[in-house]
Amino acid sequence: MSLRSPRADHQLSGQRPDDPVELSQELPFDLDGLRVEPSLARVLLPTGAVHQLQPRVMQVLIALARRAGETVSRDDLMRACWGEVVVGEDALTRAVLRLRNLFEEAGGVVSIETVPRIGYRLNGTVQPIARATADAIADAPAPVGTMQVRRVWIAAGAAATMVVAFAAAVLLLRQPESDSADTNALRLTPITFEPGIESEPALSPDGGQLVYVGNDPNAKRRVLLLRSTSGGDPVALTDEYAYAPAWSPDGGRIAYAKRSATSACRLYVRAVPGGTEREIGQCTGPGLTSLTWTPNGNGLIYADRAADGLLRRLMQRDLNGGAVQALTSPPSLEIGDEHPSLSPDGSRIAFVRVHQIGNEDVAVMDLASKQITTLFTRADSIESVAWTADGKFVLATGYGPNGAAFWRIDAATGARKLLMSGMRNIGMVTNARLKDRIVLETVTRRENLTLLDIWADGRISEPRPILESSSRDRTPSFAPDGKRLVFVSDRGGRADLWVSDHPFTNARRLTEFNAGEVVAPTWSPDGARIAVAVSRQGGMQLLTVDARTGNTSIVFSDRTIFNPIWGPNSDALYFLHKNESGWDLQRVAADGRGAPSIVAKNVQSAMPGIDKTHLIVRTNESAAFYKLPLDGGELVPLDPPPADLDHNLWTTRPGTIFGIYLAARPELLRIDVSTGKTQMLANPSELNWSGGIAVSPDGSQIVLSKVLLRESDLNLVELK
Repeated sequence: MSLRSPRADHQLSGQRPDDPVELSQELPFDLDGLRVEPSLARVLLPTGAVHQLQPRVMQVLIALARRAGETVSRDDLMRACWGEVVVGEDALTRAVLRLRNLFEEAGGVVSIETVPRIGYRLNGTVQPIARATADAIADAPAPVGTMQVRRVWIAAGAAATMVVAFAAAVLLLRQPESDSADTNALRLTPITFEPGIESEPALSPDGGQLVYVGNDPNAKRRVLLLRSTSGGDPVALTDEYAYAPAWSPDGGRIAYAKRSATSACRLYVRAVPGGTEREIGQCTGPGLTSLTWTPNGNGLIYADRAADGLLRRLMQRDLNGGAVQALTSPPSLEIGDEHPSLSPDGSRIAFVRVHQIGNEDVAVMDLASKQITTLFTRADSIESVAWTADGKFVLATGYGPNGAAFWRIDAATGARKLLMSGMRNIGMVTNARLKDRIVLETVTRRENLTLLDIWADGRISEPRPILESSSRDRTPSFAPDGKRLVFVSDRGGRADLWVSDHPFTNARRLTEFNAGEVVAPTWSPDGARIAVAVSRQGGMQLLTVDARTGNTSIVFSDRTIFNPIWGPNSDALYFLHKNESGWDLQRVAADGRGAPSIVAKNVQSAMPGIDKTHLIVRTNESAAFYKLPLDGGELVPLDPPPADLDHNLWTTRPGTIFGIYLAARPELLRIDVSTGKTQMLANPSELNWSGGIAVSPDGSQIVLSKVLLRESDLNLVELK
């Protein structure tokens, strides 16, 4: 590979940015200590870890390295890497995100910068590797795993051959030196390569077949899919959405759940292959569930809410009817138990006990004695649990001190090893009961902020992106002067507060919380501080943040603190708090002095009032809006009553309520409180309403969070 010129010795050969990238013709090079080997589609880290990249991702890296330090347009990157193949820009975004994850693991010396509305810039120094060194490396055997190709009933011969080739694209992730990190390598081999979301994996007992939730290419909807771990195309098991698949101990049946907007989840069982589904019962409470089987294969163990709809327990149901038995009884103030996983010998159940959001444990229950042992205490979150084939270890995915994490926990002693950390997100894990085979879900998410202008005549502009990044930007909030915007972002690797000044072209990090969840930042009326709830140290903390320096003060700590709002004089904070009977609204001095006091019970959401004399609240019983005096008292319904909005996706401005009406096609509404007049502002169905709504003080601008990318892939895991 020849260099371009002496003035550009940090770049690759003098090709045009849009010249096609032929990996077989590209020589190895050094990128700030990373050894890049294009023809082998791999990158060697200084630690010795090897990352095997998908060929298209390596092509993007080469195209950027050709102009290291310069901006390469999206169009040039698409032509260089995809040629005449027509793909969406999300394909390029996914490739850049995977490279960024690689560079983050390597220490962050190399980075890829987004140049808004143009393209990307690779920040790093490129140096060629001497021919002799390059040849020696090329001759070295690639560190790939070997897989025995087995033909199961789902696999086709030609497709199986393709998967053997794909199996060579193995990703090595060396474990971090923290949290009792194991020093062995963790080897991941991708199973799914399709665009979109493949989630909730379930491995058959022999490890040969995998059921998961994915996109049916024929029906254009999400269903349960079945595929061989050795190759072949997936086959749809259901013709409608289903989730939480679980294999029976003998591998002959699959249990799963379905749900609808109007009913509790329903549980089903079907034989594999070729069986018909049979409904065996319904959940008692609303919401999602998670499943495993009883050891004898005659029943299911699943998570369900109690009749009061508050506490989740592990329940056991016989397939042929009979009473439903509660297996666990978590304390009344907790969220409850979920994600059960049967041990390989059938004697124990591993599960997740959720104390509160941001405070979760891994626990194991002996099925004979019903004794529960806590193995892992006070994690920020636990996504799922599984077992190693020998039953000695519980595997858990979730969120720890260093971000997304994958742990191995000794089932006897509770000692844990951190196997993987630092990726943007790690999803669910599943195990094969009879074979030491594991499948892990890895997730990539990207959410950016979108701004809409509301003109004087009531018309609204087309949404336009602001503060573009490759990260998750969400829960925005305008400052009282309308000239500053705060939002939650993981641009720095973990969730923190970031602030941007009008016209919102750049952002700066305001905090370094070193926390798990960061919830609902909101400005004080004087614009000097920001209130926010964060999860850390086994609970939630209500904080105030100096809007200029980022210095934080703890106002109050408890197990449940959500959605803080300021009193009109910046001297008090209100927040939602969970008690034994439900949620209440509490008030505490903003300086943290004194104990909180309850101002209203049974409140589901609250916002500042339409003037300075009250708050606007909504209760669990109805969709109505009420005025609540600042010191508590009688709830007074708004008259005329506003339109029915989602309970959580709404906000207030003087004399006005803004919110989302969740119909078949969501609507963004503006409601005049004095007249009840409702105006539909937009039908921006692509916007992510769960990211929160920010309205400028004068009501002329709205900022929301838009989902640009959410993709997950399933990977075979080899633990050494």
